[in-house]
Amino acid sequence: MRQRLPALLQPGQPAGARRARRCRLAAGHRRVRGAGREQLRLSGGDPLLRDDLCELLEHVTGKHGLRARLFFNSPITPALAAELAAAGHGRLRPLISLDGPEQIHDELRAPGNHAAALASIANLLHVGLCPVANAVLLRPTLPGLPALAASSNAPASGACT
Repeated sequence: MRQRLPALLQPGQPAGARRARRCRLAAGHRRVRGAGREQLRLSGGDPLLRDDLCELLEHVTGKHGLRARLFFNSPITPALAAELAAAGHGRLRPLISLDGPEQIHDELRAPGNHAAALASIANLLHVGLCPVANAVLLRPTLPGLPALAASSNAPASGACT
């Protein structure tokens, strides 16, 4: 059973709202734990656009010990990957859409997006995170799925098994 939490943190809120946001986050955490859940999913648009994302991850994974799944669309630089790894306390699983080989993916998203996604995955792996690539089953993606699967058969890196 999925349980939706209220919008706990809104981009652009004044700094004075941080304590109130943390209180709402703690209440949401209790609801997650009370429902027997040990994981919080961060998605909806692109959470990487939040200027307080690492603070949120620190609170969820560090203070409350929850696992977090982060669905993202923006490129992950090496510096951002390191920040996410530190804030995630070994409990963060990043997820990115990879809709097929380069030609199909870039046609659906934007030119160069496939290369940026692969670079993001490499940056996350480099800091010890284990990203997951999701493929959406849409008519335009179906022809490229065998090639995508074949390209992902490389051995797992480090602790990513």
